[in-house]
Amino acid sequence: MIRELVSSLDAWDIGASADVRLEAGLLVSVLRIRCEPLAASATSPYLAEFECCGRTYTCPLYLFQARTQTAELEFAEDLLPERKVAAG
Repeated sequence: MIRELVSSLDAWDIGASADVRLEAGLLVSVLRIRCEPLAASATSPYLAEFECCGRTYTCPLYLFQARTQTAELEFAEDLLPERKVAAG
């Protein structure tokens, strides 16, 4: 599923082990929804795991849902070049 950020989103970059801020307008590809065991400091056990610009991120699901929307088809097709080849 391809989604577009409608406002900035603070997320965790899994590869860099760092907090990042992703800006509005970026397209993200949803990988999965994970349920993490509750920790003493956890605010939400549900995490969205997604890709953006070739990197993998996570953030609380409730933040992800509030700051993304389904991408317009024309933008989503740019992320899926194999569909263009198959259609052409």
